[in-house]
Amino acid sequence: ERMGKDGLAVFRTIMLNGCMAIGSVREVLGFKQLSAPAKQKFNTAVARLVRERFIAAATPKDAITKADRMMQEEAREIEKLDMPPTAKELVKIRQRISEREEEEYQAVEVVGMKRQARDDGNGDLGGASKVLIGPDGQPISLGDFYGTNGNHQQRSAEADAVDEKQCFRVYYGRLDVFLRNKQIANYFSDKYNEAAGALMKTLLRLSEPSTKTCRDKISGKMTANHIIQNIPQDAQLEDMVETGGDMFFQKLTDGDASSGSSSSSSAQKVNRGKAAFALLDILRRDSSGIVFKSDERGAGEFRINFERAAVTLRDQCLDTLILEKFGSLEARIVRVLRDKQKLDEKT
Repeated sequence: ERMGKDGLAVFRTIMLNGCMAIGSVREVLGFKQLSAPAKQKFNTAVARLVRERFIAAATPKDAITKADRMMQEEAREIEKLDMPPTAKELVKIRQRISEREEEEYQAVEVVGMKRQARDDGNGDLGGASKVLIGPDGQPISLGDFYGTNGNHQQRSAEADAVDEKQCFRVYYGRLDVFLRNKQIANYFSDKYNEAAGALMKTLLRLSEPSTKTCRDKISGKMTANHIIQNIPQDAQLEDMVETGGDMFFQKLTDGDASSGSSSSSSAQKVNRGKAAFALLDILRRDSSGIVFKSDERGAGEFRINFERAAVTLRDQCLDTLILEKFGSLEARIVRVLRDKQKLDEKT
């Protein structure tokens, strides 16, 4: 769905072999004998897989479990001390190790990509030291950002080059994120309608670049305007939502309506915006608490609470099991007990 046939072929080859260098993948799939356009297509597919973290570079760290790695680091820290650590010192050592682990986990660097951070030094860009974060969450040079001397496409191609000798493995944590996001979108589609599911899918898609694994508790901030602009064009919002008198959205669109023409496309855009705002409000007010508003300024900023989403999906799974095994009345009783907080361990 996301990477096309070439991406699937590369992904499947790496998954079946466990860990492979891209050069070996190219040989197995027979891309070495193909034409230049086909090779470029292969390179683009691999770069997208790496950039979107479907596959990750295999490092020596991957051969050691997290618990063993932390124990080794703890032993090295203790060796630096002149005498055995006290209980307080041991707690501080473990805390430092955990903080380092978290910093590595939050790092945005993608291993295995030949990224060029240097610039030609044109204008005021001043060489290689300044780096920006691109829309895909990856670092780009200022020259790439401004497209100096018309070399933007060439530099982008250089930045997307994958190291042929680097071995890659399937990043299952990333796949867990995609599968969980699909379940969350289906939850809102079943509870409300397809329009709510399409909007939730847009929210989740926008949060994906900053979401590495299902360990992340809350997504990054997303503005209402940015969300609405990224809703797929084929999503039918207007026919499925009763917008009513949305005074806030009316204020936002009054200027456009007065200055612009009364064409059908403009009216359709306004109606679509109203429907999207109404849906956002519905998702925000949902009892699950999955979507919440983090900032009231302007049209507002929204975030996703993945912890609440996990609880909601777990409860939905439990309800389905009880409904299948016992019946609708029993499932209703369990839901009432859970809503009244009578099923927790405190009771």
